[in-house]
Amino acid sequence: MPAAVLAGGASTRMGRPKAALPWGAGNLLEFQTGRLAKIFSEVFVVVKSEPDFPIGPARVLLDPTPDFGAIYGLVRVLDEVEDRVFVLAVDLPGLTHDLVREIAVRGLKTPAVALIP
Repeated sequence: MPAAVLAGGASTRMGRPKAALPWGAGNLLEFQTGRLAKIFSEVFVVVKSEPDFPIGPARVLLDPTPDFGAIYGLVRVLDEVEDRVFVLAVDLPGLTHDLVREIAVRGLKTPAVALIP
């Protein structure tokens, strides 16, 4: 299954994109896409406009809606995939590799339309 990182927030309180914040050897978005690329078949980054910073191993999906909210990014990625998709917010770097993998495994095993830990 593919994975998607939701990184299209307005960041009004922060004043700059959270995805561009320094993290490890790069930025937060690079960290998220890099680790997801090791687990999933393809990685998408859902944003409002093309980032002007590195995104890592992922394909950009533009969310054309004028409003901000995770639901709009989720709708955009669901339009792109055939079946299941693992979705992660860009600002959750604390989830371990093992936890991400276990959520994905359980998602593949359930007949439910969504698995929300």
